[in-house]
This record gives sequence, C-alpha cells and structure tokens, in this order.
Amino acid sequence: MIIGGICIRAGKKGNRVLVLCHQAEILEQNERTLKSMHAGIDTGIYCAGSGRKETDNQVIFASRDSLGINPLVCGKFDLVIVDEAHLISPVKNSRYQKIFEKIGAKFVVGLTGTPWRLGRGRIWGKGGFFEVVTHNISLDFLIADGFIVPYVFPKIESLIDVSTIKVSRATGDFDEADLERVSSTEEVVGKALDYWQTYAFDRKCSIFFCCSIAHAKLVTKLLALRIGFDQVGFIDGKTNARDRNALLDRARSGGYKALVNVGVLTTGVDIKPIDCVVGLRATQSAALFVQANGRGLRVSPGKENLLCLDMAGNFQRFHNLSEPLLQKDSSLKNGDDEPTLGGTAFDMPKKICPECAYDCQIATKVCPYCEHIFITHSIVAYGKCGLEDGRREVQNYHIIYSKTSSGESCAIVSFKLKGIKKNIKEWLLYKRLDGLGNQARAKINILTSRKITEVYASGLNDNFPRLKYIKTEALTESLDVKREDRGFVWKA
Repeated sequence: MIIGGICIRAGKKGNRVLVLCHQAEILEQNERTLKSMHAGIDTGIYCAGSGRKETDNQVIFASRDSLGINPLVCGKFDLVIVDEAHLISPVKNSRYQKIFEKIGAKFVVGLTGTPWRLGRGRIWGKGGFFEVVTHNISLDFLIADGFIVPYVFPKIESLIDVSTIKVSRATGDFDEADLERVSSTEEVVGKALDYWQTYAFDRKCSIFFCCSIAHAKLVTKLLALRIGFDQVGFIDGKTNARDRNALLDRARSGGYKALVNVGVLTTGVDIKPIDCVVGLRATQSAALFVQANGRGLRVSPGKENLLCLDMAGNFQRFHNLSEPLLQKDSSLKNGDDEPTLGGTAFDMPKKICPECAYDCQIATKVCPYCEHIFITHSIVAYGKCGLEDGRREVQNYHIIYSKTSSGESCAIVSFKLKGIKKNIKEWLLYKRLDGLGNQARAKINILTSRKITEVYASGLNDNFPRLKYIKTEALTESLDVKREDRGFVWKA
C-alpha cells in the first residue's frame, strides 16, 4: 500500500514509475494492491515469470532479472521504487545498480522490513547503497495501530545445538551441512512436532522453516503422519511455478494446516491465515530471522496474534523482532563504533551473486541462497592433482544447469572417476549463436540419453577441461536418476 500511494502521487504529477523486485509473486501482488487503490491507473508488468512483457505503461512492475537483460526496454523513468531493498548490493556492478545506471532516474526509493545485510550491516549511510532513511516505521508502531498483529514467543528449549556448528566462510551464516546434521534427525524433528502440537493445536495455519531440503522432507513426512498428508504443503526452490501458485492459492484460502519450506516463503509472500511460525533453522542473519517470522504478522479475521515457536535458539540470539540485537559492524573504521543491525560481520572480500545479489565470500562456488554457480575461477591442471592424461572409467556423473556470471546459459558436467578422488568437470556453454553452442547441446543430449562408461580428458582451457573422448553404451534398462548436489546423477 505504501508503494501504491507513492505511485499514485507520482502518477498525478505525470511521472513514470518503475517498481522493481526479485520475485514475480511480489510484483503481481503489488500491482493488484495498486489497482485496488486506484483502478484507473495505467500499469503493466515486465517479468518472464509472470508471462507478461508490457513496456509502455505509466507504472511498470518489473523483475530485476528480466529487466536486467535489457534495462532500457521499458524506456526511461522519473522514479524507481525497489521492494525488498535489502537485496540491493552496494557494489557498483551488481545487477540492480546496472539497471539504475542505465535508466538514469533521479531518485531510487527502497522499501524493506529488514534494512541490513549479513556481513555488511545496515544498507544506508556509510558503506550502504542508500544515502538516508526518509521514513522509519517501527514494528511496535504498526502493532499498536493495528496494521499487523502482535507476536508472542513462549520460551522453548533450543533443539538445535549450534555449539559444534562452524560458521561458513562463504555465507557468514551457520554451515548448511552442519545444520542439517544436527537438525535432520527423527529425534529432533519428533520433539519439535510434540512442541508444535502442544502449543499450536488450535492454530489455523503454521509455517515451518527448515535448513535443507532433506530436513524439510523429513519434517513433511513426520508431520503428515500426524495430521494427514492432505493437510501439509511442501515447497522448495525446485517446485515448478504451476504447483507453487496452486499451493499458495490453497494456503491463502485456508486449505492447509501446515506449510513446510526451505528458504522460499521468507520474503514478500502474503498468506494471511498463517498464525504460527515454527523456526527449525538456526541463523546468524537478523534479516532472515525477522523476514521468516514476519510471514505471520499479516492481519486476518479471527487472528489475535502470531505464535513464534522458535526451536533453533534464534530469539536467544536476537531477543525480539522489533529491534533485533545490535551488533558492531566490522566494516566501520577509524574508531567509529556506531552500532548497526545485522548478523556476524566478516571483513573479507565479497562477490555479488548475479541472480539474487547476495553478498558471497570471494571463494564461494555456489550461492547459498539461489544456488547460482560461479564460473569465474580457473582450475589447477589435473596433472597436479593425480589425473594423468588417458582414459578413465566413469563411476557416476551429474549435470548442473546454471548461468555464467555474464548471464549465459550453461551446464556443468561433473564426473566421478574410478580411482580419482577429485571430480573432473566440463563446462558446456550451450546458448550461443556460433557452432560451439550446437556442439554443447549435442554433448548434453549424449550425456542424458546414453550410459557413459569411459572418458578421456586431456585438454585444458581457462575454466574446465574439454572431454576429448566419451565412450557410451546403449541403455538396456533405465538409469538410476535421483536428485543430488543440485543436479541429476546418473549411476553407471
């Protein structure tokens, strides 16, 4: 509604407005809200995920990724508004900043409920993208005036023991594999569900936040055995658009007793019946903590408050949602000890994920939030790690579909060879105008339709070795295909 109010006032002055966000659902939600406030305003959406590419309207709601390909396709704008503005990186060559530079708008206004980034602190002022905070609305004010519901968080023992969990140098948050190890056990999940049934048996809809896909699937299975499979919805980053929309529509109409997700329903999703948030993911990110619990703060008929069942010790770390525990930002220099909101800070070089704009550590190979694969590093010659030129038997392999840092579509094929500890990888850039793209697609077809038994890797380029020889045999039975390591695995 705030975005809608700004658009209406700007529109009355004859200004064109661009509203940017990273998710199609949020853009569509913002347009619907604006139309409900002013039916006659001229709006359009430019977003591949919405199936709309309108360019000439006075107010354009555009996705960062779709518009980032050609920032000027919708023309010039007088004002840019960014929803979930904490995703804007202060780095000049990040995707959002490239759009701002091309469009040349005089003002960029950002809105967010969590104005800080893990490892960087606040997003305004020194070291941040925004110059100033023009208006601050506190959570307590919104609760007092009835815009959101109050929240309660009964003191529950933390079931997730983080004392043995290391902090990832790639993300600045708890290591995902370690979290899964201590979280994804039937004993821990069973005890969490006992607490949930004790405290939230009369709640309309509960949303569970998990630390990994394996963890979420275990929670879904054990939860469904207790309340029925038709009462539990599961969603992760690989849920296709049709199933995702159907699940969200059913949830909004009160069709689920529980929703289980992994990092998908954290920001911007409006499901008013949610009146209980179950925290099963430990985090050091204040933004992630507040955003996750914020999914249940929307006002809904009959909802008196939000019940926050935190079983991961997050309320012990941050104390509350209104003013999460202040921590000193290590990027402040020269004795400037001004506190800032946010999680643990790491004073290390960063690189920006081109897909989601997350601040990754410089050595990151896979973005922990959107799973984008960085292909910007070189690999040491395989002669130095035990792989000699020659043919090798293939134990198994998997294919990861991704994009390069410049946005080109590619596939990475990772082979596990018998007798070699280190996997060998080949990078196939398949959306190109020249013949190399056709060769890559042809090779991918072979890899997905034949059983690969032997490879010969001799040549090296700047990124990955090119496979000079691939030996295949006809399939006599279907291959064992399963999800693993963010790709498909073919067992030889």
